[in-house]
Amino acid sequence: MNAKAEMIEILRSFGIKQVLWTVVLTLVLVFLFYYQSQRSVIDQTSLELTSNRFSQAVAEIHLQWLKEGKPKQLNWNEKQVFLSDEGWPVSLNDKNVGLNCALLWQGFIDEQLELNQKALNINVLPDTGGKDAGCIYYLPDVMGFEYWSKSGSVTLKSMGETLQ
Repeated sequence: MNAKAEMIEILRSFGIKQVLWTVVLTLVLVFLFYYQSQRSVIDQTSLELTSNRFSQAVAEIHLQWLKEGKPKQLNWNEKQVFLSDEGWPVSLNDKNVGLNCALLWQGFIDEQLELNQKALNINVLPDTGGKDAGCIYYLPDVMGFEYWSKSGSVTLKSMGETLQ
């Protein structure tokens, strides 16, 4: 009878452990599903905030350009900024003639070319004459924003608006 009681006790404890493991595993799976579903919202919000920071930097530089009498380059936050004829930033490097989207990102956002530990894609956008005139910064499958060096415009774009 002792062996039978021990066997019943072993089965009971085994059943309770199985139920507990099933509950814990279910909770972990629910958390992972919720986290993954919120990841795109987190990325979208981060990109929106970053585009605001970028836009603010562009506006500050343009205002400084107007105050200083429209120079071709100026110092902003201890960085040398090169400007278009219209007074909008085109580069942070005097060795590179023309628009340099990667340097603008690194100079204005002070981060590597990533957002939320995801690689950021950057494309240079031509104007109607084929000259480099804008940048698009985006996370694949999320959204991005455009910057146009002729107008200083910074505009959010959804993936449906074709970012490539």
